[in-house]
Amino acid sequence: MGYSGRILGLLLSLLLTISMNGYLYWRIERVDSLALLLLPVFMVIGWGLGRKYDEVKFLSEKDVLTEIYNRRFIHDVLPKLMAMVVRRKETLSLAVVDVDNFKLINDSYGHEVGDQVLQRLSHILTSQVRTSDIVARWGGDEFLIIAPFTDREGTEAFLDRIREDVHRLAQDMELMITISIGTSVFPEDGRELRELIRVADQKMYEQKGHMNKE
Repeated sequence: MGYSGRILGLLLSLLLTISMNGYLYWRIERVDSLALLLLPVFMVIGWGLGRKYDEVKFLSEKDVLTEIYNRRFIHDVLPKLMAMVVRRKETLSLAVVDVDNFKLINDSYGHEVGDQVLQRLSHILTSQVRTSDIVARWGGDEFLIIAPFTDREGTEAFLDRIREDVHRLAQDMELMITISIGTSVFPEDGRELRELIRVADQKMYEQKGHMNKE
């Protein structure tokens, strides 16, 4: 959770105290000690209101379990990224990452273990992409990676690293953990989110079908 609301609350409380003392000095040419004593009170109030703002902002943008971005954030930010990519005549890559047989993990080992898998997978995804990329939990055991200014080759490079880390995660947790990934590229595969996800989903399910045959 960020601290922007709390920092803003403290700054506003300080500004309020300065303004109050400035007004008193202008009116009676002296600074009231009572106004200075009110600074800690204003700071506590500002911190509390800022904390509430940070909590609301976190819940509106982040997934509570994994603490990565949620579906709502993707819907809000992706049109802006697409517009930026178009202006620069670049491409944007989207990857759908799905945990194979996740229901079996939940049924066999319990939801607590399933939650740990999702949390650790989220950490893997965020650690293997650039700071300019976006990782979000799309729903259940499905994740999205949005990589602006990245082509197919660039996407495959970090996806290979993710697959390697997931293999190590499976060994560490002593579980059968594998993932299927489908990708699409804007604007080649579509100009809207639903089109990009449809293409990526199709490739992901083709990969799952190929794995099942093996």
